[in-house]
Amino acid sequence: MMKMKMKMKKKTKTEMEIEMKIIISEKIKPSTPTPPHLKTHKLSLLDQFFSVCEYRTPSVLFYGGGGGSVSRLRDSLSKTLSLFYPLAGRLTADASAINCTDEGAPFFIARANCSLAAFLGSPNRVELVPHFIPNHAVEPNEMVTGLVPLILQVSVFDCGGVAIGCQVLHKVLDGTSRTHFFKTWAAVAAGRGSDVVPPDFTAAISLFPPVDHGPEQPPVQVLRPIEGGGCMAKAFGFSPAAITALQAKGRSETVPQPTRVESVSGFIWKHLMAAAVIPGPSVAIHAVDMRPQVRPPLPPTAYGKFTTHAIARYTNPVQALPDLSHLVAILHQAISEAKDRKAVSKFQGPGGQEAVHQHKQKLQKVKKEANASAYTFTSWNGLQVDFGFGMPLWIGFTGGPTTSWFRNLIPLIQTPGHGIEAWLILDEQEMANLESNPQFLAFAAPCSGSSIFAAQSSL
Repeated sequence: MMKMKMKMKKKTKTEMEIEMKIIISEKIKPSTPTPPHLKTHKLSLLDQFFSVCEYRTPSVLFYGGGGGSVSRLRDSLSKTLSLFYPLAGRLTADASAINCTDEGAPFFIARANCSLAAFLGSPNRVELVPHFIPNHAVEPNEMVTGLVPLILQVSVFDCGGVAIGCQVLHKVLDGTSRTHFFKTWAAVAAGRGSDVVPPDFTAAISLFPPVDHGPEQPPVQVLRPIEGGGCMAKAFGFSPAAITALQAKGRSETVPQPTRVESVSGFIWKHLMAAAVIPGPSVAIHAVDMRPQVRPPLPPTAYGKFTTHAIARYTNPVQALPDLSHLVAILHQAISEAKDRKAVSKFQGPGGQEAVHQHKQKLQKVKKEANASAYTFTSWNGLQVDFGFGMPLWIGFTGGPTTSWFRNLIPLIQTPGHGIEAWLILDEQEMANLESNPQFLAFAAPCSGSSIFAAQSSL
């Protein structure tokens, strides 16, 4: 039995520590063996070139305890992996394919020594989120490596509440495919068979045929701990009223009706410029789903990575912060250009490989530009899924001291009640500067125990 204890610094009387015990560690295999003709799942051109092999996306869904059962989660996961069989396989050393050998997804069941209410009510709950993210040895002396597409942890609170945490290898699926996996797993667990739509594994490979060779460097690396790396992760909530106000401030002749995501992203970007340790050019990168723009258009059930990137630049000297409407207009134009069918079509066909290579080089150049700060925004939708416990009370990403892999990454998570929670992973000094900015805090509420209960009471 494995014990974990999160150590916090300079704790106040109201902050808490959590001790976790791993009570079950196993590998869940598909309930139905994968047929021989499906044993190799080739990655598409986009999978091969757009992702770092060892980069994993964490997420945690917190539920009250009514209705569902942990054993049902385990059994339904096995059935779901029969549909999403690559997630039970292993990435090849050259990162060109997944061997669908049904080795199984590492699966942990843990017990927390507190109630869900106590955790959600704690002012330092964001810092405690890594406890619920699977980051453990699968077996003694065997570490999870970059070859494993999916790792899961179900944590049970004293009160019966449940947290479902996962890490997915970003190279093999994007946020839309992750959401489809969660929706399918939840539907199977709750007995909603009519809601189950199998994934389409053929679309990516047919529209974006892979090249014959994989990346130069193999991805076989031990998965490092979440903690450490000189970055700090914190969450800030934007209420519906705050978002509406930001949309009003973001309006212009160019963009008379900015979206919620454009307005919140522009606002955060503006204040990150003010918080930057070294002033200079600033870049906002927004992940864009290409499924609706490819030819033919694809549904969300098309499995894989269909992500491109909108790149917005602000190059004027940051002596006075730009108006929000100006930044929203820059963002809107960049996102519109990334969504343009002609821009997307260049990744398809004979010139696709060169177009993908050039796009990747462009991203790398932007992120390495001298004195420039680059921030990557991504919008998370659709994770409000019911496994039989009701809808999640809260959705987490990571928290506290965090690996530098996530530096300047900003997931925007849709919350109950039509709000947005922004998770910011920044340099520690930059985070401190942002947190002390009253203009930022006028619209962005630091995530705390009281904030979640206020949001729930407004539903």
